[in-house]
Amino acid sequence: MNMESTPQERKSGSSKVIVVVALILLIGADVFLLWQLFDTKEDFKEANSINKVQKTTIDSLNMEIDALEGKLKELERQKEELGVSDSTHQAEIDQLRRQIPLMRSAVKGGNPAEITKLKNELKKANEKADAERMRAETDRSILTNDTKNARDSLNKARELAEKLTRDKSSLSKKIKEGSALKADNIIGMGLKVTSKGEVPTPKAKKANKIKVTCKIQQNLVAEPGPKMIYMRVLDPSRQIITSNANEKFTFEGSELPFTYSQEIDYQNKDREVNMKFGKSTAFVKGSYTVEIYESGLMIGKSSFTLK
Repeated sequence: MNMESTPQERKSGSSKVIVVVALILLIGADVFLLWQLFDTKEDFKEANSINKVQKTTIDSLNMEIDALEGKLKELERQKEELGVSDSTHQAEIDQLRRQIPLMRSAVKGGNPAEITKLKNELKKANEKADAERMRAETDRSILTNDTKNARDSLNKARELAEKLTRDKSSLSKKIKEGSALKADNIIGMGLKVTSKGEVPTPKAKKANKIKVTCKIQQNLVAEPGPKMIYMRVLDPSRQIITSNANEKFTFEGSELPFTYSQEIDYQNKDREVNMKFGKSTAFVKGSYTVEIYESGLMIGKSSFTLK
């Protein structure tokens, strides 16, 4: 037997249908939202990956720009150190330096097209900078080699000049020594002055004067003409006997007082020289030293004794 549904039952059934449909729609919306969320996460991951790559590229480009700027600074330092003034190559360095701010601006903008273009510009800029560096190193090598050659030449010239100076000095010394007069047979004695004249005496207490004779030897190399002979006589206490200590002659850069001087006419032949002198005080016993000088050289030396 069929029973017709009551209005309350029909109302309850419709409500269930509505709930079911609502649940289905809600589930579908959740599924759609989940799908959208998953798709968004994937897009985010992809974007994040792209950003990481982009950041790495930007960091790398900034490092390359820093390296390029460092190269330019080093190039300018080298050129200044070498004193190289090349307007053409300096202009290239200046042009590269002006590009650096533009490069940094392009990197900061992060435009892919600009970054790609910047990579090419950086490559060309580095090639130019490397070429300039090689040129600077070549200039340094040439300058170093030229400096070494100049130093070697200067050292050789200095050594030659020093050798010539030594040779000249040695030759001058030999000529001076070769042309110097020589005094030998130097004999000293005491003289006693009597009414009959001057008589030799070996006694110090009897001597009023001292007489020195010597022979100036023949020297064909010496210049003939007047020669000034200086004699120094030192007493037993090694004191110079002189009548005027202010009268001096030059010997080896020093001014020496002398006992007696005499100018002779020397004509490249043996020449006897006699020199006599007295003093206000008595002579003392002992050994007396006689030194003969001419032209700043000692040409003879001897000694004698007064008893």
